[in-house]
Formats: sequence, structure tokens, C-alpha cells
Amino acid sequence: MLTFADLVRFDRRDVQQIMRGIDPTVLALALKGAPENVEQVIRANISERTKEILDAEVSSLGAVRMSQVEEARADVVRQIRELENEGIITVQRVEEEDALVL
Repeated sequence: MLTFADLVRFDRRDVQQIMRGIDPTVLALALKGAPENVEQVIRANISERTKEILDAEVSSLGAVRMSQVEEARADVVRQIRELENEGIITVQRVEEEDALVL
């Protein structure tokens, strides 16, 4: 199952493609409480202008409901799926048995 945190598994070009279609307001919500490695991947793959907008959005957010964060993250995942369906990016799927650690 694909999640917002899976952004760290994509190559730079794919992350850049994904981020192009995401509104900075939605991205700011999605980043609320996100793991540091996810935030680093996102910030490394957006323009300086988008970073400025994102920083302004983040600073103006304040407290938000977890449901808003989850919806924003779901928007990012929908963007990933759309780009995959269009053949623009490739999602590397991990086989379930490969993912098990014994």
C-alpha cells in the first residue's frame, strides 16, 4: 500500500514531478508532523520560490485536525497514483514477502 511516507523511496525526478502538482497549502498540511526524512526529500526537490511559499503556509497553519493532515496526505498519494497511471513516474512496489523481517 502506497503512503505519503513512501516519498522517500522515489528518485529525485519523480519527487519533482509529484511536487509540481501539489498546492503548497496542501503540502503544508501534509507535512504537519511528518517524519524529518520525508520533509527533507520534499524540500530538496522543490524550487526556492515554492519553499518560501511553503514556509509561509506552514507558519500560518497553527493547530490543525489530524483529519486535515490525513486528507492532505491522501491528496499527495492520489497525485502519485495519477502520475503512475499516466506513465510519468514508476512506483517501485515492495513484494510482501520481501518486506518481512524475521
